[in-house]
Amino acid sequence: MNNANIFFEHLIDYGSNHYDHFTRFNRSSKYENELEYRNVVRGVHSIFSLEEKGVRLVFEARMPKRVSTKTIRKFFDIHNEVISNKVGIKMIWSDPTNNLESTKVSMFHEFPLKQTDLTFKNLIKSLTSSMNEMILAVQSVEL
Repeated sequence: MNNANIFFEHLIDYGSNHYDHFTRFNRSSKYENELEYRNVVRGVHSIFSLEEKGVRLVFEARMPKRVSTKTIRKFFDIHNEVISNKVGIKMIWSDPTNNLESTKVSMFHEFPLKQTDLTFKNLIKSLTSSMNEMILAVQSVEL
């Protein structure tokens, strides 16, 4: 994907027309190739990260770390299998390797090998659907 701005515009446009939460996503202040929704629930941020071979959906425990890590752990333990089966992609748990990093749960959607308008639309649909599933699941854990 050559132009992150265009890609993210399509992602937000489609997501906003189909799901409640997508108007809350903004460009990351830290990284050029990320969209983030801060504090989906207390201390947990949701991120679309555009990478060379696809898009990573990330839920990251920020501050307060003890509370947000506990929320992400509960979300992963309860919803990992259900969401992975529904979406067809495994969710991955990542512990921080140092004090500067955060606990994360992620899912990676690869770009289609054959890139056409239809495969692009299907990718956007899949990404927004997956993120919506994850947002609803993490919010249900916090209730």
